[in-house]
Amino acid sequence: MEELLQLQMFLMHWVVPRKPERFDEVADLLSHQKLRSIKKTKIKMGQKSNHHDIILLDTIGELSKLYSIGTIIFVGGSLVSTGGHNVLEPVAYKKAVIVWLLQINSFQHLQSK
Repeated sequence: MEELLQLQMFLMHWVVPRKPERFDEVADLLSHQKLRSIKKTKIKMGQKSNHHDIILLDTIGELSKLYSIGTIIFVGGSLVSTGGHNVLEPVAYKKAVIVWLLQINSFQHLQSK
């Protein structure tokens, strides 16, 4: 367990709501769960801050940048039948992608390529 906690210091957890109107709602959910989180727009570059467990991406058009620098990408929208982010985007960056069974159509699409 201690090794896992030490490793966590090097991990960045991002939460990316699919719709901008959910940014504040998701921020409230994270706070309610007592997770140390911060909205990306509140981060002051070049300034030291407290460690945050989660960074909430509350901007549009930057998800691809995160995919490009990530190591393992979990596509959370695959947990619900309402749809999620496009699993092909992180695959295009040759990243390890974790999805749930509801992304089966995307996998069938990948196999046809």
